[in-house]
Amino acid sequence: MQPFQRTAAVFDIDDSLLDGNAGTIFTWFLYSNREMVPQVRSQVPRALYEYARKRLSEADMVALGSRCQQGIRADRLRDLARKCFDRHVKKRVTQQGLRTVRRHLLSGHLILVASGSPQFIIDELGRFLHAHEAVGTRAVIRAGLSTEELVPPIVFREGKRERVKEVLARHGIDVGRCYLYSDSVA
Repeated sequence: MQPFQRTAAVFDIDDSLLDGNAGTIFTWFLYSNREMVPQVRSQVPRALYEYARKRLSEADMVALGSRCQQGIRADRLRDLARKCFDRHVKKRVTQQGLRTVRRHLLSGHLILVASGSPQFIIDELGRFLHAHEAVGTRAVIRAGLSTEELVPPIVFREGKRERVKEVLARHGIDVGRCYLYSDSVA
């Protein structure tokens, strides 16, 4: 028997499997609990203003979500992501999404969740859903600390497609044999 029957179910998370955006919720959590380093925290209100004025793109905001973690220890980020997930994200997972994931798990399909949101919060969501793979935007970790440098590609639009294709290829699954659940064509 081939693992996963050579079929996968790929789930975009934000505004489809989840009512809301995991990265926005996690960034808000870090900001409101004063976990961000002061020089990063002070940039957040301006970035939100620039985005509202359409001077920053959605891709810029995706990158900002992971860059906001700079200076925080990776083990601390994992703990914070777990707390944020339990308090704020878990209740936003849609019942329809849960049913769909379970149906694919019972069918023996590879479950892949993908989001531009930071990897730490996507890992928590992946664990909760029993996903086999979880793909998010990752910051480079040096000496145990998150940096502002991001691991390319940023998991947004073309970068998300690229990362998903890499995971599928690693499992020997053809893209044509996948179910895709998303709120956008990207």
